[in-house]
Amino acid sequence: TYFVAPVIFKASIQSEQINRDVNDFLRIRMWGLPFLFIYQMRNALLVGINRSSLLILGTAAEAVANVFFDYTLIFGAFGMPRLGFNGAAYASVIAEFTGMFVIFLVIKWKGISRQFSLFKGFAFNKPITVRILQLSGPLIFQMAISVVSWFFFYLLIEHQGQTSLAISNTMRNVFGFFGVFNWAFASAANTMVSNVIGQGKKEAVFGLIKKIMTISMSVSLVFCVLLNLFPDVYFAAFGQGQQFTAEGTPVLRVVTVALVCSAAAAVWLNAVTGTGRSKVTFFIELAAIIVYCVYVYVVLEVKRLSISWAWSAELLYWLTLFSLSFYYIRSGCWKKGAAI
Repeated sequence: TYFVAPVIFKASIQSEQINRDVNDFLRIRMWGLPFLFIYQMRNALLVGINRSSLLILGTAAEAVANVFFDYTLIFGAFGMPRLGFNGAAYASVIAEFTGMFVIFLVIKWKGISRQFSLFKGFAFNKPITVRILQLSGPLIFQMAISVVSWFFFYLLIEHQGQTSLAISNTMRNVFGFFGVFNWAFASAANTMVSNVIGQGKKEAVFGLIKKIMTISMSVSLVFCVLLNLFPDVYFAAFGQGQQFTAEGTPVLRVVTVALVCSAAAAVWLNAVTGTGRSKVTFFIELAAIIVYCVYVYVVLEVKRLSISWAWSAELLYWLTLFSLSFYYIRSGCWKKGAAI
């Protein structure tokens, strides 16, 4: 990241100022990754042992730290240095460390570390390591191509000008904040599908997924309606004027519909992961990403359409994920053979 990313940005970002800002931000932001990795592993442990209610403690601590340090470091409040854009990077690093540290304390406090001997008997175990890589490898590549697709999208958006980029950044926050609920239900689907299969109740999987999807979509639909009724309130939170609101509202309407679609798709995709078929999950994601990137390129670079059309790629992406995941679960192929 430190050496390769600047080369990629220089070749792809047209604005020198944006290029400098992005590189400065990234060189700070990347130091949060070790904390994030450990934090996510501990979260996965709590989900896997059906103690997901404890996740709220780490999430709350991370959110509070992020909001506080965003405000103080970006604007220089409470005697903190005024760092602007880079302040958000420092805030993210601090927030991820805070979340990791709090979850560490929770695991110690609840006796989970002692129950599973988490800090004892460190030794290389080849069979277990190979098994972990077989299951996690496809998921790692799945996340990687997902991040690359977002990077590709924003590179093309940057070519459309500063206003389009600013509007798109506010749209990202729709998925960043309201999408948290979708991914919470998706994680629940992953865990509960695995649990039900482990109990030998494979026939109950389909009905379980539908119930979780219904709840997730209902929550997202509420947010969708509110954001469409009061778009000016949403944009006002970013300190934007009437002109920005007028240009951003059509995009917001597209994104909120995509948010509802993601509520269903994320649940079904994670249900596939819950069956242990991580390679299938990877290929589903890969297919959706290819469709997404081709569509975005044609819309922005070939047809030169508005960013509302560009953001409709989210609809296409989530519908592709949903269709393929639904078909796989419905087919019953996951019931046959060992998990891969």
